[in-house]
Amino acid sequence: MKNFVETIKNSIWSPVFYKEMSGRSLHQAVGYFLSLVLASTFVAVVVISIEVVPGILTGSRLAADLMATRYPADLVVNFSNGEASTVVDRVYAIELPSELYSSAELSSLRGAGINNFLVIDTSANFDNQNQLEKAETLILLSKNSIVTKKKGGGYEVTPIVRDFRLTVDKNKVGMWSEKILPAVRILIPVGITFMFLGMFMGLALIYYIFAQISAFVIWLVSRLWHQAISLRQASVTALYAISLSVLFDLLLIIFGLGGALSFGRSLLVVVLVWLMNTQIWKKPNLPAVSEGPSVPMIKQ
Repeated sequence: MKNFVETIKNSIWSPVFYKEMSGRSLHQAVGYFLSLVLASTFVAVVVISIEVVPGILTGSRLAADLMATRYPADLVVNFSNGEASTVVDRVYAIELPSELYSSAELSSLRGAGINNFLVIDTSANFDNQNQLEKAETLILLSKNSIVTKKKGGGYEVTPIVRDFRLTVDKNKVGMWSEKILPAVRILIPVGITFMFLGMFMGLALIYYIFAQISAFVIWLVSRLWHQAISLRQASVTALYAISLSVLFDLLLIIFGLGGALSFGRSLLVVVLVWLMNTQIWKKPNLPAVSEGPSVPMIKQ
């Protein structure tokens, strides 16, 4: 661990480290690069989890409570043959729950003519937007479909599947609400694991591509300065020099700022780190030329 941290520090600033770069293998460079991305991904996932997981648990607990308390006692919905029907032939409306929305959000929704969270009206098929606007709801269950309002405006219609058969009543909703929190507690670790693996593979691929393109630029610049290095050595150099860019992106992710994974910035950072550590613009010290023994002058 100590050597790893020391390598990170040297990869950002250590002229001696970069002077000895030719002695490092591509295998070593790739191993360090993957370790760096792995560590950065772990930190990012931990920070994201700390911020998100409590909200998910609170929201799940709240959703379970609302399902159990707000569902009408006499509401029984049957789904069969691609249609929905209620035992009691009337319209059911569940108002916007103040527990889910802030005062400002409630005012905004009501100002837009939305007073209900869910309206169940199975007396007719959904034919046009007027039915949704008349219901003043975010979600409308009609005879043949489920209609939801979109954030950006408009609506989405999901037809009820013909083979779908289900009867929903208060007892069944109560049973579902009791299973929500235990299920979420199981799914959270699974979700975090998949998020970690997905982020690691994605970031490793993206940064590797960034490093290889940067390596080509390093190789090209070295040739222009008549101090050419091989493409392999340029690749090794870039895999170390990208450390600063990876750490900078990690800070952006931790503080919730945009702009992470910028190719232009990564390319600039890698090349600048290499230039500052190698100072390639300085001419190398040439060995002193021996003048040889002095020759006595012959008098004319």
